[in-house]
Amino acid sequence: MKPFIFLHIPKNGGTTLHSIIEKNYNSQEVFSIKVVNEKSTEPEFKALPNKDAISVLKGHMTYGLHNNFSKQMKYVTLLRNPIDRISSYYHFVKALPHNRHYDRIHSNNLSLREFVESTPDGEFNNGQTHLIAGDHGNGDYVLQLALENIKNEFLFVGLVEQYDESLILLKQTLDWPEMPAYRIKNNGKKKKLLSEEDIDIIKKYNALDFKLYETIQTEFEKLVKSEVNASDLSLLNRKKKLMDFKFALDYKIRQPIYNLFKP
Repeated sequence: MKPFIFLHIPKNGGTTLHSIIEKNYNSQEVFSIKVVNEKSTEPEFKALPNKDAISVLKGHMTYGLHNNFSKQMKYVTLLRNPIDRISSYYHFVKALPHNRHYDRIHSNNLSLREFVESTPDGEFNNGQTHLIAGDHGNGDYVLQLALENIKNEFLFVGLVEQYDESLILLKQTLDWPEMPAYRIKNNGKKKKLLSEEDIDIIKKYNALDFKLYETIQTEFEKLVKSEVNASDLSLLNRKKKLMDFKFALDYKIRQPIYNLFKP
């Protein structure tokens, strides 16, 4: 299997992919960059004496960590429609008391539109482009840099909206021996529809992300048409149903036991 770096863009289906990766690789060859109390464990990775022993580096990061390896390490990532991503991200931080934006949202009763307008933060302002480019500017040069990085340093870029197709292509790209399967994680409650004003504000502050997404979407559709077949999708769907069945069965077995010992 090929070594790689999973650049996890927040709110882009990464939690599910993390679990799939961990099932395919020995824990000793995987390093996960995490954010704990608003602090990244990236310095711990950089301090490792033998980074080339790592087969998979994954987590929230900005493009550029491949330079810490002496061997070749290329990236994979997932993109998401910016409207869905920003809406999901807003509701996520709004419900997370330890997030740095939580107090400001609630103390000022900020709507999604007001929050996006008042947050000069790369995560909500062309965040996908910034992370892939490794540059937090806002000119068109940043989009071109992101596209160049994808062309030269990325093994694969998938789409959240076509998750199954992305997994099939990722399996092919990384030479995984078996078809991966998953149960959706971090799938929050259904959010109400956005107003036209909300959508306009998201577009205004994420123009580069829209251009990036549309460019990659066009190439992705071509790849799906040529490389993904109905039998692959059927196999993946069967494995997902089996995983759901096993989870439901385990829950029915565990719950009565848990109730016996519940205080």
